[in-house]
Amino acid sequence: MTLPNYDVVIIGAGPAGSTAAKVCTEKGFLVLVLDRKTEIGSPNHCGEGVSKLCLDRVGAKGDESWIRSRVKGARIRFPNRTTLHFTADGFCIDRPEFDRFLADKARTAGTEFRLETDVKTFVQLEDGWLIRTADGFQCRASYLIGAGGARCPFAHFLGQRPYLLPAFQYKFPLKTNHQVDPEWLDFFHRGAFPGGYAWMFPRGNEVSIGVGSNRNPKKALQDLCAELGYSHEQATLVEGGPIPFPKKPVQIVFPRALLAGDSGSFIYPLTKGGIHGAIWSGELAGQSISSCLESGRPADLHRFRLKVQHHPSRRPRHLWMPQTFFNFNDRMFNGIGNIMNTKEFSDMAVSNLLKELVGNPSMDLVKAIFFGGIIQYQFRKTRTFSW
Repeated sequence: MTLPNYDVVIIGAGPAGSTAAKVCTEKGFLVLVLDRKTEIGSPNHCGEGVSKLCLDRVGAKGDESWIRSRVKGARIRFPNRTTLHFTADGFCIDRPEFDRFLADKARTAGTEFRLETDVKTFVQLEDGWLIRTADGFQCRASYLIGAGGARCPFAHFLGQRPYLLPAFQYKFPLKTNHQVDPEWLDFFHRGAFPGGYAWMFPRGNEVSIGVGSNRNPKKALQDLCAELGYSHEQATLVEGGPIPFPKKPVQIVFPRALLAGDSGSFIYPLTKGGIHGAIWSGELAGQSISSCLESGRPADLHRFRLKVQHHPSRRPRHLWMPQTFFNFNDRMFNGIGNIMNTKEFSDMAVSNLLKELVGNPSMDLVKAIFFGGIIQYQFRKTRTFSW
């Protein structure tokens, strides 16, 4: 029996997979996308905040049906109720609808999608790959892209298993109270979320509240909801999923194969925003494989590594930022909050810094200021991908 033979097979129909598929298909190549889900995008495993820069990349106009609200940026809320601002136009979206929007673009170009397909076996061949699924489907591919998310089966097959931060999120009908500002995405950093953080995103007529932590995140989420005036028992939706938390850059280039999106840990280290990195890395993955197909030189695939090298997830010095910042104690978080309260992240609040050092001196505060300055500098250079 002759097996179907594709130029490119992509594992995962998320933002990275669909973007890569569209690029390759538009170049005239035969592309198949495999996804284990019954419906593209569902269930959701994402906080759903994206920047205008991200949506500009996919040609969104800003009035699409999957946009739930507009925001003017993000804030960090510290334990003592001080805040730090990151102003940048953005949106809250319906992630499943957004994923289907991107998949439809690829379908329109001619990409074939096969859903409810659980890939079980990858066999490396001299001229490509053999793929077998749980339902007996088999095909060959000249090139493979792993874009199946944090638990991508192809990434696992290739030995790439970064630490995953467990996370949960509740959605509620929006209440009118002082805790929710519809113009801001809120992030919470405090000792109650060790090794992680929490968030609250306004979404038009609803709000999402979530926690990612390495210690009992569901209990921490329920406590945070109560603090913000919401009972977890009244949640209209419960969502969850792991967040890639690599301590060093994962390998992303293999013989006739690439990893993109969460599969390649293209997550912004500090905010854990991954949608923009997924779309960007998927686009470059599609371009890189298309170039190899056009030239007939599989060895040129290594150039993908060079194309993505300036993404923060590819640099160890960026990956240590959350390892440090997410494990600050409340004294350290509050010290940063007192210095930077209501200011933009890039401001230099020298008078507040001196006041805090004189009024509440401690080694914890000195450490927080030192590392905070480094993080501020690194964020300033890489904020394009932060969400």
